[in-house]
Amino acid sequence: MLNVLNGGAHADSNVDFQEFMIMPVGAERFSEALRWAAETFHTLRGVLRRRATTPPSANEGGFCSLAQVQR
Repeated sequence: MLNVLNGGAHADSNVDFQEFMIMPVGAERFSEALRWAAETFHTLRGVLRRRATTPPSANEGGFCSLAQVQR
């Protein structure tokens, strides 16, 4: 599992969920699962960059929620 977006009690946003996680289900090998997760993470970073000047990252490795970015 990979943490991609953060919210919850320790975030400066109104997002109730603590973490949004992804799981590369269906990968036949760990290397394939890791590649899928990394590609998804970097794609998300690109989306956030287009919506904000810098995609803010949280202290747990994920990005801050979109609700936080758009404020």
